[in-house]
Amino acid sequence: MQRKSNSENKLTPSNAISTKHNSLKNEISEELKTQGTRAFSGIVFKSAAEKYRISLLHSLAPEHVRNISDFLTEYQKIVDNPKIPLLNVELVILVYKSWKNCPQFIDNFVCLVKKISFTIDSPEFWRRILMACNKSRKNDPLHFQLLSVIISKVEWNEKSIPSIMDLVSNVFKVQSFNQKDSIGVITEKKAKKTFRQILIWIDCIFNQCPDLNNEERIFALIRIMEAITKSPDALNFSLTKKTFLPFFNMLKSKFSAKIIFDMPTPTIDLTYFCYCQNPMLFINQKFFIKEYSDVENCLKKDILIMSFFRKHHFPTFLIEKFNTLSLCERNWLVYVLKGNNLRTYGDLPFKLTTKASHIFNLYDKDFLTKEEMHHIKNINSSPTVALIYCQLRANSISHEVAVEFLRKQIHQQPDHIEYWLRTATLLYNQGIKSSHVNIVFDYIDFKAFKRKREFSLKGKTMNNLIAEIMAWHKTLATRRDINYWGRHSFERFAIKEFKIVAKSQKFRIKQVLTPLELFREGKELHHCVMSYLKKCRFNDCAIFSLRTINEQKEEIRLLTIEVRQHAIYQIKGLYNRSYNENEYKIIKLWAAEENLRIAV
Repeated sequence: MQRKSNSENKLTPSNAISTKHNSLKNEISEELKTQGTRAFSGIVFKSAAEKYRISLLHSLAPEHVRNISDFLTEYQKIVDNPKIPLLNVELVILVYKSWKNCPQFIDNFVCLVKKISFTIDSPEFWRRILMACNKSRKNDPLHFQLLSVIISKVEWNEKSIPSIMDLVSNVFKVQSFNQKDSIGVITEKKAKKTFRQILIWIDCIFNQCPDLNNEERIFALIRIMEAITKSPDALNFSLTKKTFLPFFNMLKSKFSAKIIFDMPTPTIDLTYFCYCQNPMLFINQKFFIKEYSDVENCLKKDILIMSFFRKHHFPTFLIEKFNTLSLCERNWLVYVLKGNNLRTYGDLPFKLTTKASHIFNLYDKDFLTKEEMHHIKNINSSPTVALIYCQLRANSISHEVAVEFLRKQIHQQPDHIEYWLRTATLLYNQGIKSSHVNIVFDYIDFKAFKRKREFSLKGKTMNNLIAEIMAWHKTLATRRDINYWGRHSFERFAIKEFKIVAKSQKFRIKQVLTPLELFREGKELHHCVMSYLKKCRFNDCAIFSLRTINEQKEEIRLLTIEVRQHAIYQIKGLYNRSYNENEYKIIKLWAAEENLRIAV
């Protein structure tokens, strides 16, 4: 008998047999049952089935398979399935890896194939499915159950197969929200409980949108899967079919299904949240007017929800900041959505006046200019800060003075907000300038709260108050304070020292690290930076100093910079002067290099 060439007998994945003939599959199934893991001892292969079996054994050997016999027994279920073509060795290795991660994989896979209406011979299709299963490491029954529901609903044709392969990959990327249920028998109840939101969307796509074609439905499903994969909280996981279907039908009455699924998922989620609080608010109003339905001429994030609230007397600021709202602030939104005035809410940080409530409703519409809005957002864009700002403006305080008070972070003192609102109003009526707010605030805060002494502005003019503050600066840091705190250094922030040469002049920004340095900084620049000693000591803020270096290599202090929460909140020079243009450019370069936000 003539010996076959080595090239003909070479066992590699590329030479593994792939055929659609059932007769060969039957032979291979019988070969696996009778011969199992028996080694090849002949010179030539007796049949194609034997060659396939030996090829499998040879390719699986590098995987250090100890239970190869068990795997081959399970793999026969795939070989015996008439809808699955004979897999090449490369794909069998993927099956083995998935089976090793999840022993129920082959059973789940076979159950999934039963949902496919016809046989797909494309090796690429099966490769994509197996690659998705193996890469995700989530081969639990829930994912297969979800995929089987989708596969049973989509229309199968040659044109749709590439899109379906993308859909399969996205399904296995979705997290299982209840991992305890992912082990065990496949049940529809478990799948619906875990992927309830996705199943509701599937129902909407296939049963509520007859105007979508097959490709558009698959695209819509992929969008939903991608949204959940990027952020598990992208969809509202409190949605139920009872409330979501009426909501979806309401949207369909305003928009085509294609526009709805082209919208950002968080926007739909926010709209649904608002709808659940007060459905009649949406049903009674014809808010989706024609101009907002033009996708090309309107920001996509504005189409669904802002088109309504911007046309009505409503604090849209709460809507825009929805994802960053605290639990308390979200309760404000719920209260207003139910048709109430925010002024009457029982748990506000301070008593809101009618005028302030009205300003808050117009906060981002007509009341503020873009530049004024930018000033406030640089400080803090939370609704609580916005509420304080609105009350300050309702008290007839100018924008410039109100912004300076916000920079002092009075929202972080919830027990003292009422006090500061009254004090700010009194100071403004006495003629305080925005440039004086910083030193006056520090002085009052030091006297009234840090030293806990009774302090009153009664009978004091603004000039007398400023003179009193200047005298306080001179006596602020006693030698006793320096000796007490001088043993301790401040914690160094993760911000590097900055050096630059501008117009042949050397500049340097460094952190002040000792109480003695802090004392000298305040003494040379004649401001109250020493009052920040305790904050620096307990790492609540860091003080940096901008200095220039003269020809004698002496450092001359120019500006003192306060940094907290990775943002620059104060920049003060000699006698609390502001910075000039050149100094600001240097600070801006430093802030960009250290990723600091400038909130001044």
